[in-house]
Amino acid sequence: MKNARKSSFSNLANYLTDDQGKVERVGEVMITNCNSTDAIWAAMEIEATQSLNTRATSDNTYHLLVSFREGEDLSSNELNQIETQLANALGFEEHQRVSVVHRDTDNLHIHMAINKIHPTKLTLHEPYRDHRTRDECCERIEREFNLERDNHKPRKSKSRNAADDMENMAGIESLLSHVQKLSHKIEKAESWQQLHDLFHEKGLEIVERGNGLVITNGHELAVKCSSVDRKFSKNELEKKLGKYQGSTVTTEPKGKYTPAPLDKSLEVVDLYEEYLRERHNFDNARFKIISTLSKDHKQALKSLKLNAKLKRQALRFADRGLFKNIALKHISKQLLRDIQKINSEYTSKRKATFHKYSHIQWQDWLRKQASEGNTAALKALRRRKYSIPFHGNVLSPKSNTFSFDGLSSKENISHVTTKGNVVYSVGGTEIRDSGTEIQVKNSATLAGYEAALKMSVSRFGNNLNVKGDSQFKTIIAKIAAAKNLQIMFTDPQLNRLKNIFTNNPTSKDIYHEQRRPTVRRNASSIRGTRAKPEIIAVRASRGTRAASIGTRDPYREYDNERLRQSNITKLGKFPPPQSRNNLRAMSKLGVVQFTQGSEVLLQSNVSHNVVEQRSERDKQLRWSLSRAGGLTESKDPEYKEKSALKSVDKYINERNTKRTVFNDISKHYAFNSTDAGLYVYSGFRNVDGQLLTLLKSDKGVFVLPSDHKTVNRLRKARIGHEVTVDNIGKITLVRRGVSR
Repeated sequence: MKNARKSSFSNLANYLTDDQGKVERVGEVMITNCNSTDAIWAAMEIEATQSLNTRATSDNTYHLLVSFREGEDLSSNELNQIETQLANALGFEEHQRVSVVHRDTDNLHIHMAINKIHPTKLTLHEPYRDHRTRDECCERIEREFNLERDNHKPRKSKSRNAADDMENMAGIESLLSHVQKLSHKIEKAESWQQLHDLFHEKGLEIVERGNGLVITNGHELAVKCSSVDRKFSKNELEKKLGKYQGSTVTTEPKGKYTPAPLDKSLEVVDLYEEYLRERHNFDNARFKIISTLSKDHKQALKSLKLNAKLKRQALRFADRGLFKNIALKHISKQLLRDIQKINSEYTSKRKATFHKYSHIQWQDWLRKQASEGNTAALKALRRRKYSIPFHGNVLSPKSNTFSFDGLSSKENISHVTTKGNVVYSVGGTEIRDSGTEIQVKNSATLAGYEAALKMSVSRFGNNLNVKGDSQFKTIIAKIAAAKNLQIMFTDPQLNRLKNIFTNNPTSKDIYHEQRRPTVRRNASSIRGTRAKPEIIAVRASRGTRAASIGTRDPYREYDNERLRQSNITKLGKFPPPQSRNNLRAMSKLGVVQFTQGSEVLLQSNVSHNVVEQRSERDKQLRWSLSRAGGLTESKDPEYKEKSALKSVDKYINERNTKRTVFNDISKHYAFNSTDAGLYVYSGFRNVDGQLLTLLKSDKGVFVLPSDHKTVNRLRKARIGHEVTVDNIGKITLVRRGVSR
């Protein structure tokens, strides 16, 4: 703050909720422990609560800024949880607060404006050693939400932190950094006079101040010698050079320290000279306007006073009495009103002039020039800071070394960030351009997606790489087909989807992520080697599926649960009885003999011929019973349909019930005629003798009743293969044209 005073909660709330003409500056607004649901009204409610405490002398507002690393984007629910945890950890769980999420910078951040006055007790709460509490809470939040770990322990001095903040915000080299470059020369000084001569050449001087030494450039800036390095403190220097002695140099310094940009390239030096010229021109223009305003203001006051004086002189010839006194008082009051009016006009014009011709920092000047189309300023911004790749929905060129520092359209520019990311506003959509990538927000409109795609083609050419979720890739393929854009994607599946939409614009096909093919390796080949996170193929009873060491495969969850319930020992130690010596049909025999007495057949291995035979019931009067061997065949089509639907419902209920316990189980649905489209084959199941085919999509897993012929043919297909299903349940493998 320019003036030391208590902060205004309403002014803070106005700043937090001001979009400043940007598309997505203001995100989620969270209001806690207030009756109002609007941030401005909540601020007035909080100020009314603060006014009830007349004893507190400190600031009644606690302003906390929570910033995340570049590229980290959290959901609204996660941001709300983090905001609540920080407020509770600091002891403000019952206090009124307004928190606003800002998304206009390269780093997502939350502003938390908290009322330190309790709403009912009216006591002021000041957290004790709150920096320690914040550090501990941040470490806990980083672990809970899987955020990038940060260093919460101070490693720098207060002066170094202040210098780094200035360099980060302004882009100008600090005096501390400038002096630290002279450290090796300071160490070589053998007397105080040599030290004075060294600083004199650079336009600096070392003088005593208080109990220590400081290095100044005159009367504007100063830095403590101990901040440059601890070995340059007054005690250390006096141990080496003796008692401090002042400088005896009387000549003018050969050089002069002037703030300069951190980037020393020729292009940036030319831009900085232009920046200084503009500041100088602004100073001259402001001085002329302020001088003219001051001159006119004095002339207007002089005219008012002269006019009032003439009126008083005219009343001197009037007779004394009540009317003369009233006239004199009226002249005085009118003069005061006119003077107040002229002073108010002069103050407002003066403020407007200072606002129009105010100095802006070097970094802000570069952003302004970049938004106006200055490519050199845009390059300077992007070269100053390392920018990490975008996350989410991103369009990029095929080559990773491609870079474009131009602008697509000056009219659609919303703002430019400190790292040189240009933010466009098209169709209510925020599009970020880093020169090498173009990012589109999830809340984009079709016009925004189309603008981003056309911008990418004009920037990067016709070969594009698309990153993002399935919905984003599907929309990009649809737009490319609808607008007849000659684009080749690096993803073959995306090219195939584009061709589908070109031939059939009303197609309901969507993009599906393809699973990487796993490499089958013999378990004996890795024996004797160290355990590594390799992919090992394990043959199961229902085909070959990949199991990853140290990871969980959602496609094996059902089999793993069944094996645990069956109490089967480690796979590969001894084959089960029906699989030993390749006797696959052993379980169908009526009598089985084992050489080892400890071996037995499980219930699922015993044929129905072994169990007690029962008399068949009349099929026309009663339902057939299900047993280990399967359902008794029936020629009644209604009976088959009811039995199939019953098996489907049973399996779906079982999986959805387990889904409440195991989060990695997808939600299951019964396949209907309206669900026709593209799916991923996920295997089959046998429930009460009814074969069920599992079809996976982005929505979940669909269960379709099938016959033995269909299942036997699908066994030849790899799990994860794409299939299409029509409205009557006919399954066709993609790229083969074979009906199943």
